[in-house]
Amino acid sequence: TIPDAMNAANDSDTIMLGADITLGSQIVINKIITLDGAGHTLFAPFAGGPGNVNNSAINVNSSGVTIENLTVDGTGSTGIHGINIYNVTDINLNNVTVSNNSKAGVTVASSAVTVNNISTLDNAWGGINVDLGSQLPLSSSSLTVNGVSNHSEVNADIWIDDITKDVSVVDTNSQYSHTDTG
Repeated sequence: TIPDAMNAANDSDTIMLGADITLGSQIVINKIITLDGAGHTLFAPFAGGPGNVNNSAINVNSSGVTIENLTVDGTGSTGIHGINIYNVTDINLNNVTVSNNSKAGVTVASSAVTVNNISTLDNAWGGINVDLGSQLPLSSSSLTVNGVSNHSEVNADIWIDDITKDVSVVDTNSQYSHTDTG
């Protein structure tokens, strides 16, 4: 299982999926690893718990993590984000698709994240939320967008909840238009 692989992994290891996997609860990444989906999908059809417990398919709790070549599909989920990234730096999402989650596709909170060729599709709240979040310590958040992104959202592709805080989005290929709504 992925939790078994996480427990056995050492910092700098790569965990590679060999097949699609259906999750019953969130995966917590708390080591400096690369999670390589090898083109496979993590299905997350579960319900999130109260008070932000178990509220994402993947929860990144360690700096220096890379997630690549993976689809995170929340079809059938209630109360979950695709990927939550809180209070960490040097996170890379490469060739990742996040779809059908009942909240945001990706949440970047008090973190520094770079996405390369990301796709977000049909996530209820929108594609990528860049914010400070509610967990301490609150510092700054940054999202750097490289490569070509694809989004199919009813709500915003990328959004910042409060532009008066230390939050930034760097769009290296000028793919997005924006409106500062405060």
